[in-house]
Amino acid sequence: MVEASGRGDRSRTSAADYWSNLLTTPGHPLTTQLPDEPLVDWHERGLLGELAGARVLDVGCGGGRNSRWFAEQSAVVDGVDLAGELLDTVRTALPDTVTLTTADILRDPLPYDQYDVVYDSGCFHHIAPHRRITYLERVLPLVRAGGRFGIVAFAGERMETPADADIVGSGDTYGGMSFSLDDLRTIFDALSPVELRPAAYAGCMTGERTLRLDVLYCAVAAVGLVGFAGPLAELAGVPAVALTVAGVGVLGWAGYLAYLTAKAPRRQALRVVLAVNVVATLGIAVAAVTSQQVVLTALLAAVAVEVGAFAVSQALALKAISRQPAN
Repeated sequence: MVEASGRGDRSRTSAADYWSNLLTTPGHPLTTQLPDEPLVDWHERGLLGELAGARVLDVGCGGGRNSRWFAEQSAVVDGVDLAGELLDTVRTALPDTVTLTTADILRDPLPYDQYDVVYDSGCFHHIAPHRRITYLERVLPLVRAGGRFGIVAFAGERMETPADADIVGSGDTYGGMSFSLDDLRTIFDALSPVELRPAAYAGCMTGERTLRLDVLYCAVAAVGLVGFAGPLAELAGVPAVALTVAGVGVLGWAGYLAYLTAKAPRRQALRVVLAVNVVATLGIAVAAVTSQQVVLTALLAAVAVEVGAFAVSQALALKAISRQPAN
């Protein structure tokens, strides 16, 4: 009956093109190259166990962003997904310790029989209610004794979906189903919970915005310092070469900041940039106070306020990403 809806059962191989298109849609959240926020947090707190040399199964791996992250922690990773066309595209860009397999997690043979970590980011919540038992019977036995099973799913506290009976009756999986923490505790009651908590994606999105704005600000400032070094030097009473050197340095920082924004886990990037901005704010403020040039003092004070504002926004984003209490 699930087949009756145009949105149907997106856990079958017939949905491969849908997933390949969705996961390559410009601007879609799932096109990010960053790993999941909970994944990084769990690792930082040692909740995933030792990952060096661990066998990991990435269920619904998509473009391989979480598989890549596991490999960077020295794990050996099997990523499985329906989107075979996408896997063919990204396979060569991933580390050699990542093996991608086109597979239906509910029906096809899986690459290996026991894993230290099985991780599902967004697969389970697309599986129709009457197929969940199949998922549990196939996936949970893959977790070795003492291993870890991690899952990220739509939150019932933030998103409503119809009752399971309505979904089965209509055949419409509504673009994914949501679960409360209690739902997940009940569904996965064969496991002993280590932590159940909401993901801090709002903080991650705020963090990304403030980092991108910081990149833009630094790039514009660098161009201004280099391009107008002469007039600015005359106005501020400082050597033009000093402003040019400063501009080159700011441009280099903008490039590194852009790299952090694109590649580093959000919490790590925010910590680094926040620390630099706090030091820069203090240094520029001291320079403003001690300057004997009125115009230079005014310019430095303005920059100190602007850089300080970025530091505050990044501190607030870090606070939003801060760990939720375990449940």
